[in-house]
Amino acid sequence: MTTFRISEPGYYKKEILCRDAKMSLYDDKILVTGGLGFIGSHVCVHLLQLNYTVVVIDNFSNASRDVPDKIFNICGNSVVLYEGDLRDVEFIKNVFVKENKFFMVIHLASVNIPDESVSCPIMYYDVNVLGCINLLKVMCDNACKKIIFSSSSKVYGDKTQCPSNENDETRPETPFAKSKVIIEEFLQAQCLADSEWMVAILRVFDSVGSHPSGNLHKRLKSSCAVNFFEQMVKVALDNTLHLAITNNGETKRDYIHVMDTASSIVELVHAIEENKITGTQMINIGTGTSFFDLELVEKFQNSTGLSVPHSYDSDIESLERNHSACTKKSISFLNWKASYSLTDMCLDSIPIKYVATQKYNQHCIDNLRNLCNENLLKCDILSQENNTLGIETIRKAEITAEIFNTIESVGVFYKQWQYVGNNKSYERFFPIATPATL
Repeated sequence: MTTFRISEPGYYKKEILCRDAKMSLYDDKILVTGGLGFIGSHVCVHLLQLNYTVVVIDNFSNASRDVPDKIFNICGNSVVLYEGDLRDVEFIKNVFVKENKFFMVIHLASVNIPDESVSCPIMYYDVNVLGCINLLKVMCDNACKKIIFSSSSKVYGDKTQCPSNENDETRPETPFAKSKVIIEEFLQAQCLADSEWMVAILRVFDSVGSHPSGNLHKRLKSSCAVNFFEQMVKVALDNTLHLAITNNGETKRDYIHVMDTASSIVELVHAIEENKITGTQMINIGTGTSFFDLELVEKFQNSTGLSVPHSYDSDIESLERNHSACTKKSISFLNWKASYSLTDMCLDSIPIKYVATQKYNQHCIDNLRNLCNENLLKCDILSQENNTLGIETIRKAEITAEIFNTIESVGVFYKQWQYVGNNKSYERFFPIATPATL
């Protein structure tokens, strides 16, 4: 492993670990469709931190205009952006012509609100299915035969038997889920028609949280929330709203931190580089642990100190009752598993200024102690004024109140820790909400 340091103007300095064998090949160019959306922006950050050239196609339907700047502020590198719509095949052709050649495509662009798709089915088939067909046509014309496609756990439908296995029959219940199944079938058929194709289909469970720097929070612009977790966050930030717990509280759901979702996609990029993918690989991306809705609300309130007014509503039926991932394949095939906890998801889902300071700081301290137990190597401590205070090599015995008092007294904006194991690098960010930063 080689360690090198990248300066990130106006934010912080970071150590990034990368494989020696890839150092000379890091000009590989990857196209990310929907790269400014919720999952896409996090994927771009991961890829840029590994020095890939990242080209993004996005029409800003699910992203704000400042996302490219936020990505740069996090990692010090920029994406190459083409604003346009995948339903315009000539636009896609022009992107491929201008960029000459892509190593692979990560296809994340879609409209993705299941309840909304019930009332707008034509739009969902038009955007999701037609857009993907156009993309595949242009990929074929340019001999680009490697793709990672972000499908959805919603293709499993309402399950009586959980967890959901990749070999289970799909039972989509909304136009959104059906559009994902159709695309999966297209990709499988393409692999059968041309054995040179490498296709990874990720059935992603509900991704929540955000980059813990606080820069990439999801836009809560729609009246139709994507999932129950998102509804809960909206109520927490606006107490004029009320959260309805449906299905008599019997629904269990599997949530995954978006940082874990992004890291799983990067693991698949590496697997494709190493020719570990043959034909089509279908992989669940989740934690394998599900929570009742009321359990989630209680955990969120205890973690953040925010109130979530809620009650059971027997008049509302949710389309989803059981929701958890079988993660055996992601562990065995990718050697990957989710690392962020439900507490992380709760705290990283809301802006720092909303978090109860004392609870949040204690959460950061607890997590630092936990990571030190896992052979944490270094701690970068940075002040609110963007001045590096120093790099501390921390051992378990050195975690003292004095260290944390020193950190908090200067008004830390956030800290980053990184440790190494099993030839992989793991990054964790813990925003610190001290009075000096609010």
